[in-house]
Amino acid sequence: MDLISVVKQGNIQQISDLIARDPSLINTHDDKGFTPLVFASYMNKKEIVELLLKNGADVNSIDIAGNTALMGVCFKGHIEIADLLLEHGSKVNVVNTLNQTALHFAAMFDQFEIVKKLMEHGCDTQLKDKSGKTAKEYAHEKGFSRIVTLL
Repeated sequence: MDLISVVKQGNIQQISDLIARDPSLINTHDDKGFTPLVFASYMNKKEIVELLLKNGADVNSIDIAGNTALMGVCFKGHIEIADLLLEHGSKVNVVNTLNQTALHFAAMFDQFEIVKKLMEHGCDTQLKDKSGKTAKEYAHEKGFSRIVTLL
């Protein structure tokens, strides 16, 4: 069984055993470019994220759309996972194929606490996506006034 499938199942002991047998599995990609870390982050599996990071998972790996694990948690709102990724060097200004950043996602999905964290880590609040919008403009359109004020 491949590591990504085991991560999806959430069996931490099996994940640990697979990594011990073949450390190169840690940064494998599925057909959409998702890594074990992306799946674990998106599913809010803190213990698995910690294990993967401890064993050398690339915190800035991108999928075929250019999204990182940090972008996924900004969409989902998993603040503890965002903290872990940021502590391990996740880059806050990576842009995906639509020129969107983690900040765009956090602002679009009303993730106020994550927006604060991204700002604390030096995100560029003026970056515009392919449609020419900043994160603040998305927050304004959706009526997320706390985020608009923050940005």
